[in-house]
Amino acid sequence: MGLSAHHPDYWQGSLEKDIVVCRQRKVEENTVYAREIILSKQKGLIRDRTYLIRLYKSQDLLALLKHVGFESVSIHTDFPPPTGIKVTMVS
Repeated sequence: MGLSAHHPDYWQGSLEKDIVVCRQRKVEENTVYAREIILSKQKGLIRDRTYLIRLYKSQDLLALLKHVGFESVSIHTDFPPPTGIKVTMVS
């Protein structure tokens, strides 16, 4: 999934029907800003976390690893797509 297919907000219910997860994401250049809120219909707010994910081009990551001393670095790009994940998108 490329960044062009990015959905900034989505809700995901759990198998237990009590837990609901909302994830909000904002992409800016090479950074994904994210907030994850986990709610219980019975107990209320369980967790509210914010974090960021830095995105690297493979050649930039390779250069960074070599700069800090790694010598034998391999880049793998042939990962299969994920299966068995059910996500409900919110427009």
